[in-house]
Amino acid sequence: MAFATACIGNVSSPSGFLYIGYGTGTTAEAAAQTTLATEVARVAATFSKESVYGSNDTLKWYGTATSAGATVTEIAVFDAAADGNMLFRKLLTTPWTFTAGQTIGMIGRLTYKNNTYSFS
Repeated sequence: MAFATACIGNVSSPSGFLYIGYGTGTTAEAAAQTTLATEVARVAATFSKESVYGSNDTLKWYGTATSAGATVTEIAVFDAAADGNMLFRKLLTTPWTFTAGQTIGMIGRLTYKNNTYSFS
């Protein structure tokens, strides 16, 4: 929350959430979490806006990583290539299994609707 209020109030110069990562953890999502449960990889993400319910109401992060062989169960968006702040973490409803060398495509979305945010 401190990061978000600093951005909105223009009281500091945070770098933005420019990284997306995946992991193999299965711990339930909780507001107090600051990392993926079991992080495997984190990469620079491309960023765009989408119109889902209204004009530019959704932020989208996309990144790819090469799998070393893993079952992806969680993704998250971060403000640093290592450590840093995590914006959100989501468990996948259906885990995806990748063999070594396959490309893993990761998408994270933050949508604003009816004065609430949702992450997917």
